[in-house]
Amino acid sequence: MRDACSVCGLNLVGEDGAQYGGAVSLSYGAGGIAALVTLLLWLQVGQLPRWTVWVVLAVALITVIGSFRYSKAFWTWLLYRSGELDHEAADR
Repeated sequence: MRDACSVCGLNLVGEDGAQYGGAVSLSYGAGGIAALVTLLLWLQVGQLPRWTVWVVLAVALITVIGSFRYSKAFWTWLLYRSGELDHEAADR
């Protein structure tokens, strides 16, 4: 990811890690929801085989890793819209 927006110069890196904490929370939330939905769908089928846990964990892990980029973009947008990231901070 670039350090700053190529159009407006907005700082996209952040200084204190605040941009990553929210994105990680969103990704973990998405992974948990995906694991829960997978397990509930599996329970609708009937009997659970021994390897069900591994499938649910794999779905959760893939979702967490796959959604982080989008979670980071969404979290950065939320910080910008709330005023936590501003154009003056990009100049520092």
